Amino acid sequence: MGSLHKLLMPWGNQTLLEHVLFAWVSSQIDRVVVVSRPDDGPLHEAVRRFARVDLVVADQAPRDMKRSVEIGLQFFRSDTIGLGDRWLLAPADLPTLTAGLIDRVIEAGRESRGIVVPTFDRRRGHPVSFPWSLADQVERLGDDQGINQLLEQHPVVELPIEANEYPQDVDTPEDYRRLRE
Repeated sequence: MGSLHKLLMPWGNQTLLEHVLFAWVSSQIDRVVVVSRPDDGPLHEAVRRFARVDLVVADQAPRDMKRSVEIGLQFFRSDTIGLGDRWLLAPADLPTLTAGLIDRVIEAGRESRGIVVPTFDRRRGHPVSFPWSLADQVERLGDDQGINQLLEQHPVVELPIEANEYPQDVDTPEDYRRLRE
């Protein structure tokens, strides 16, 4: 995205990040955590505007998504986690993510002991719901393994969704322009 901070780019009357966070806080989710680099003050300010969102600032920039997830899960270690609790994961650059889809994934997770992944046309998407019991396994993944390795090692329940529900991410200026149209 060049020099632009994609999460702070306009999306309707909000920024892309605000739009995504609004979907999360409008859903049934209990808590939302955003993990950020220490040098991202503008993002920190945007996240702090949401009362139901916890900002976790890493000591140093996380090297990859797996490290961000580890930091986010460590944030919850002091909380009382119940046997049936789950954690959901999605990148922050999904402006087409809706509270309705998040709620469907949460409901599917209540009915399953496996990992729940929304799918459309055989493509897996986000948010992904994991049993809390898999939180410790994230730290045990090798340096060359990502979170997707958990989906290879554990039962997965695919939740079929419609094309208009499939969240799309913004990785390039072309993605941004296409999704805004």
